[in-house]
Formats: sequence, structure tokens, C-alpha cells
Amino acid sequence: MTKYSKEEQLFNFIKNYQNDNGYPPTVREMCKAIKVSSTSTIFYYLNKLENSNKIKKNPNKNRALEIIDNEIATITTIKPFNDEGLTKIPVLGTVTCGEPILAVQTTDEYFMVSQTLFKGDNLFMLTAKGDSMINAGIYDGDKIVLRQQSSADNGDIVAALIDDSATIKRFFKENGHFRLQPENDEFSPIIVDNVQILGKVVGLVRKF
Repeated sequence: MTKYSKEEQLFNFIKNYQNDNGYPPTVREMCKAIKVSSTSTIFYYLNKLENSNKIKKNPNKNRALEIIDNEIATITTIKPFNDEGLTKIPVLGTVTCGEPILAVQTTDEYFMVSQTLFKGDNLFMLTAKGDSMINAGIYDGDKIVLRQQSSADNGDIVAALIDDSATIKRFFKENGHFRLQPENDEFSPIIVDNVQILGKVVGLVRKF
């Protein structure tokens, strides 16, 4: 099981809390979440997160924190887009955010999104299944937008194919093997000698 530092625990808690509630947690809630007793410790970690450009604090507002570690663009849709300026992205099936499962590759479903949100060719979508990537903001049922590519940098979130089964994980190449790292403490990393990269995650669409 991956051990996260207190700073990483705090960042993940703030990000998940804000996603769930629409506003950031209080300092006391942060203390409770990462099991520290001193509020000064929280402010220390908040300053470190701000210095590493993961959050932005607004000194003129109470409880004003902005998550700027935004490697995955999230779009929440309540009503359909206007037809103008849309691009059609094929939905190729389901991919697991848990143990690898076979991805059903069909092209009978398309999703329309604004061209200003996702630019370029070779985009496709997969529907997320499972909760191993919740700390990265990927939830069960999300439509994940990927750019088709066969390589990835360490730390990229990718769709990876292992023995004809696909999974969404954070990619690392290290010590002669590949580590596919979940973003949920309840799951263990997948260590393999060979892996095929299907694409890099560039965004997701979540419906309410």
C-alpha cells in the first residue's frame, strides 16, 4: 500500500472535499483528516502546497483555496452544448479503475464536446469503472478523454493494456519494470515487465 506524506494527504483531502462540497474544508477539518493537532502545522503544509503551485490562497477571503494542480480538465455538464463548435469523440467502451478488465472496443457511441475544451486529433473516450483513481478526481461512471499515443512520461495518467485487459493508472517506468500506480490507498500498484500504452488521459466529462 502506498504511503502518502502528510502534505500529499492534505492536498488529496482538500481536492476531494472541494469536489464533493463545492468549497474548501476548514483548518480544523484538515487537522482531523490528516491527524495533526496543531493548526500551525496545517498552515505550514498549505504554504508548501502554494509554493509548489498546487493550490492558490486568496488572502482577502476566508476559506478561499483554489486547486491549481489541474492535470485533468474536468467538465461537469448539466445541459447539452449548442451544436456550433462541437467535436465528436468516439466512446470505445469501458475501462477499469481497479483490477484490469477487458475493454470493449466499440464505436457506436459518440460524445459531443466543445472544440475549445479538447483540441487536436486522435481523441477517444472510455467510461471509467471502479474507484482506484478517486484521489486523481476520476470516479466510477466518468467519461475519460484520452489522446491516443503509445508512450508516456513518468507520472502521466494513462490507459494501459496488460494481456488484453485495460486499466487506468498513473504510469512509472523504473528499475527494469513498469509500475501502474492507483490513486486510492485501498489498492496496490500493478508491477509488470511489459505494458502497452493506449493513450494519455487529458480530461473527463461528468454528468449530473
